[in-house]
Amino acid sequence: MAPDACHPSFVYPTVFATRLSADGSSLAETQLAFGLAPDIAGPYGPSNVEILGNIALDGQGKATAWMAGTLATIDLFATPSALVCTTDAANMAPLSSVAPGQLVSLFGRGVGPDFPVSAQPQHGSFPLSLGGVSVTFNGAPAPILYASSGQINIQVPYEIAGSAFVTMKLTPSVGDASSVGFAVVPSHPSVFLPEATFATCGSATTSSVQPIALDADGSVNSCSNPAQAGTSVRVFLNGLGAAAGNPVTGAINAVAKALPISGSATPNDMAPGEPVSLATSAGQIGSVIVATIAIPQGVGSLLEVALTVNGVSVLDPVAIWLK
Repeated sequence: MAPDACHPSFVYPTVFATRLSADGSSLAETQLAFGLAPDIAGPYGPSNVEILGNIALDGQGKATAWMAGTLATIDLFATPSALVCTTDAANMAPLSSVAPGQLVSLFGRGVGPDFPVSAQPQHGSFPLSLGGVSVTFNGAPAPILYASSGQINIQVPYEIAGSAFVTMKLTPSVGDASSVGFAVVPSHPSVFLPEATFATCGSATTSSVQPIALDADGSVNSCSNPAQAGTSVRVFLNGLGAAAGNPVTGAINAVAKALPISGSATPNDMAPGEPVSLATSAGQIGSVIVATIAIPQGVGSLLEVALTVNGVSVLDPVAIWLK
């Protein structure tokens, strides 16, 4: 059984592969193909999902296919691996590519210590090993934020910037799950979510996700705790790569600071490109970015916003509930 976090959802689908008999008349077995993440980066919801046809297998059961413009090789119909899937730590979307500095989560069985361990930063940085576990990308060590038997949270090292492809290696190796390959992209912006579901309020449903959003008074925005028009809300972003300047792998921000990168918000049915301020907060890892969204007057009880940072769209549009 795959861990719950690896199960496909309506918001973030997972590719699957099915083996047919030689004459095509029956199914032999079906497997979720976690290494082949669909292209789910659409402006509103899980659009542009690429459907794979025939996948060629070599003698060892390895499959090679193009997915979202990236050549990926994974093991299909082999002995189940202990390391099952890798997701974006902000929204739990499955990953086949990573960005420098991105926070990601590894899920599996027996991949870390039996007793969960949360990292305590030392000298302003997260440790490079935790609970007897270390992770590297092309040899560059990844800071570890959390480790347990079923989950490891890490930061992809900024040192991979400029690479086209990286191999993530888990030490100690867990069966055949010691290494996984990823394409490298300059940025992979996503918004932190409490869970991967579309936002709802009573009978109202949206095509946007409910982010972790803080109203002007610091409380969490929700259907039951809407924001006031004319104020602002803050959401938290992951996966912006090195766009914010010269970030340091694993470093904790000593002070809050504004960032020299551009962001914009496009509310539904409104003029696009409203500026969004981007900043870091003191006391958090430097790759988590705070985006402040100004709430215009006269937009009703719901504001749906598509965010863009340095010309790259954040994976999902977000829903902000208003009074």
